[in-house]
Amino acid sequence: MPSSLSPGVGSQNGSLEDVARFGLNSQCGLLVNASRSIIYADNTEAFANAAAAEAEALRRQMAEILIKNKLIEA
Repeated sequence: MPSSLSPGVGSQNGSLEDVARFGLNSQCGLLVNASRSIIYADNTEAFANAAAAEAEALRRQMAEILIKNKLIEA
């Protein structure tokens, strides 16, 4: 099965929409890298909350894409 390497989503300027448009299909899933946008979400004592908020925002965005492509139900 063909595969591709895309830039990470977020800090590396990768677009989740583009990753899904070019890589998503009903035959296999995608593993999306977003580590920098999460680990560098904040550099204060509020880091845990900021990192959690960034991860949750990406999770919601991914869920919307999967619902739109009828790969999961709302």
